[in-house]
Amino acid sequence: MNIRPVIHLFSWILCNILVFSPLSAKAEKSPQRPTVLNNLVTEIMTIDQEAVDGSKTYSFQTEKSRWVYVSLTVHSHSGRCTVTIDQFQDIISWKDGQQTTKEAMRYLVAGNHQLQVHATNRCQIEHLVVRSIPDIMLHNFTDRPLGKFNISHKDYLEKHIIPNVNTFLVPGAVVRGEHEFVSFFEKWRLSGRRWLSSFAARGTPDVGGGSFTFREAYDYISSRPQIHSPLVDGYIIDEFVGYDDPSYSSYGKAIRQLKQSEAFQDRLFYIYIASIYGSEHGRNLTQSIVDTGGILAWERYLKTQPTEAEAHKYLQEIIVGHGEKYREQCPGSIEHLAYCAGFFSRPGGHNANLYPGVNHKVYLDMQFHLVANDPTFRGVRGLAGYHTEYSDEETLRWLCHLFRHYGIEGKTERATDAPYMSPHLINGDFVDKLNGWTVDAAMADSVRSVTKEGLGYLQARDGKPQGDTALLMIRNNNEPNRVSQLVKELEPGKTYVFKLMTGDYVDMSSQEMPAIRIQLDNVELMPAKSFTHLYHNPPHRKHPPYDGREHKAWQTYHYIVFRAESDSAMLT
Repeated sequence: MNIRPVIHLFSWILCNILVFSPLSAKAEKSPQRPTVLNNLVTEIMTIDQEAVDGSKTYSFQTEKSRWVYVSLTVHSHSGRCTVTIDQFQDIISWKDGQQTTKEAMRYLVAGNHQLQVHATNRCQIEHLVVRSIPDIMLHNFTDRPLGKFNISHKDYLEKHIIPNVNTFLVPGAVVRGEHEFVSFFEKWRLSGRRWLSSFAARGTPDVGGGSFTFREAYDYISSRPQIHSPLVDGYIIDEFVGYDDPSYSSYGKAIRQLKQSEAFQDRLFYIYIASIYGSEHGRNLTQSIVDTGGILAWERYLKTQPTEAEAHKYLQEIIVGHGEKYREQCPGSIEHLAYCAGFFSRPGGHNANLYPGVNHKVYLDMQFHLVANDPTFRGVRGLAGYHTEYSDEETLRWLCHLFRHYGIEGKTERATDAPYMSPHLINGDFVDKLNGWTVDAAMADSVRSVTKEGLGYLQARDGKPQGDTALLMIRNNNEPNRVSQLVKELEPGKTYVFKLMTGDYVDMSSQEMPAIRIQLDNVELMPAKSFTHLYHNPPHRKHPPYDGREHKAWQTYHYIVFRAESDSAMLT
């Protein structure tokens, strides 16, 4: 019997007012005026080419409680050099003779502050910048994204993730001391970042069970196992999508009551929300978070759109339009809202990129660009991402690049000039049958386009019916079937990714990788970064007869990294 695999091509080729004045035993300088860089970031001060012989103090004022980012390039001629802000001692330090840039983030309450640079002998400030920045949140600290790191997971976090995030969600196993990351977590707890534990919003229509009364919500929150742990700074409750239900008001009242108690007055209470501004109970919960100083992690888990024009229109409606509703109907909510992007890019988990021709990274950039620049979000509280286990490592790195670009550097221009629609391949989903592909069939009708209902959903694409079209190749024992297409508009020296999903057309329950060969000519393949991944549909992505539990649909994800050697390459 012939094995009949489906080859499914899925390819990407890839206003806070602050006042500052420096104090010096030798001379005082005129205060610098703060500069609003975008909706998220205000630059407080910059200093260039200043000698420190002993110590030098710079004072500044913040009218709102916010994170402060410090970046300092120092040449320590001899001895040690350190930076202190208020009670936070030695948040940055340099050894004798070091000349490098280092940075730190600390959360400061509204008021007057002092930054001190100390030198045991003498050092030279090459460049100092201090900015007021948003809460930058990531769910979560320990989960591993899909892909090859070529370094340890911890090294990957320290290199690409931690420097760009100031608030992490921490799994309960870490808090309980039952996780391999415990010592790593303890190391980074000292960095001044915030650490949150999460729990489900039980007693709501979102999670299930009867609607909680105030007393039930209070007892439930106050009895969570991690609620008194000194290892976390607070909690985020997951999630409130938008029901008009009394449990929302009950949770809001319970959070208010808890914050008034001595045991919880210094704890943070954040919530995940969708669009809850439209009901009285939703507004009550929102106001409770605003009044208690918490954060509304606004879930915008947005699927890609088929064209750039449709993407712009969709994002304007779903981000700016709903943001305007929050500003109008929930006063003060924008100043407590963190835009939480779903960066779903994992086959077999969640995948928000429905179309092979769309550059998902550009789509994420478009979202953050709106939040950073549109007047609706002036004074917005933060940026967030959900979540690492539903991502591949490249998309996670890109998310953190966007965090830095908009939330630390305060840029207003887009982070990439890459086009929304990839110019490299056409018809990657075979929606337009075999258009764009050259077919060399082993026998009559052994290569053709097909539709398999539910295929895209089983891949965990977050939408139907995208992904249900595919290329069917029926194996021949004597010679192979081939399809090919010229990959266009490459930039020599640049790195690209080719992605492909394959499976068995007749019986997807077979836990085997198909016998296929992928060839890219005129490129430098990078096997150290490439991989294949055998996965099955998750329980939340079921299509008969595959439920993701007892009956699983297995597919293979091919991830091939290459460096272009000319402006085109032949894919076979």
